[in-house]
Amino acid sequence: INFFGFLEQYKELGLAVAQYLYPEITEFHGVYFEYAPTPKNLYTNDNSAFDAALLVSAGDKKGIIGIECKYTEQFSQQEYSTDRYIEIYNNSNIFIESYKVLATKEFNQLFRNQLLAESLIQSDKFDFAKTALFCNDKDLDTLNIASKYKETISTGFEIITDFTFIEFLQKMNLTQTQREYTM
Repeated sequence: INFFGFLEQYKELGLAVAQYLYPEITEFHGVYFEYAPTPKNLYTNDNSAFDAALLVSAGDKKGIIGIECKYTEQFSQQEYSTDRYIEIYNNSNIFIESYKVLATKEFNQLFRNQLLAESLIQSDKFDFAKTALFCNDKDLDTLNIASKYKETISTGFEIITDFTFIEFLQKMNLTQTQREYTM
């Protein structure tokens, strides 16, 4: 919340962050935390949620950027697989790697976030959905897993660290209050 909450108040900064991740974004509408669409049976039919979700547009297309935040804990070591996951996977064209590989404990948490994103598109709730990982720049294990995961999908997943996030914002022309938020 500390990293993304102030973007709700300063939508121009929200747009800049969204465009930093995905340059095609043209509007920023707001931030949700622990975003889980309902009714859940239309989506992943579980308790999956984006830690932070940026509501955006690209031209006349309505979209969402779902962010997984790994700042203090590691990725979940539990493997999850459901018939609904397989259905979403089979109806998507973004995955390069097999379901069996993506559902392993190494990728499972990032994969479930992508399944949530894909379900939002498949249900027509959004025209597009992107995902990202936000983590500490010194968390090499998480960065390594995320880099490997990025190679398993064709597009739409970005990695941003706390340091690059703050550095990006600090280079902007900010008011004193905005700069204090970034510090």
